[in-house]
Parts: sequence; structure tokens; C-alpha cells
Amino acid sequence: MNEPENDHQGCDLRTRCGFYCDFAQRKSAVWQSMIRNYCEGTNFSLCARRIFFTRTGNCAPVDMTPIGTLPKELFDDLLRQD
Repeated sequence: MNEPENDHQGCDLRTRCGFYCDFAQRKSAVWQSMIRNYCEGTNFSLCARRIFFTRTGNCAPVDMTPIGTLPKELFDDLLRQD
């Protein structure tokens, strides 16, 4: 599958991305850093969720973050922070 065109800053898929929709409003510095760098910044092409989608055509797993899948314990701990 081809990489979607993007001529603006940030990921053009973010409004359809479960991660962005679920975590963009979280206050945790960890989530905000990922949102700022991958979803709204210039590193969108490095996002593990975007790469998964463009390669498979399927939505990324729920526990996959832009940096990849976190160990369940870490993911759960981060969820409890907000």
C-alpha cells in the first residue's frame, strides 16, 4: 500500500487514528510528547501506527503507540496517570 500524500505538518490520518482520538487531550507529558512529535509534528512518517496501517490497510492494535507496542504493564501504568 502506498504512503498517503501529506503536504502539511502532522499526520493526515490523525483524525481517524484511535491513538490520537483517545490521547490528544490527555495531560500526561508522555502522551503529549508522542502527540506533539508524531501526530502533530514532522515525525509522522516514523509513527508505528501509521506504518502498520499503510502496510496492512488495517487499524493498528489498540495498545500500539506511535513508538510501537508498549509492554502491557507500562501501557496500563501510563493510562492510570490521567
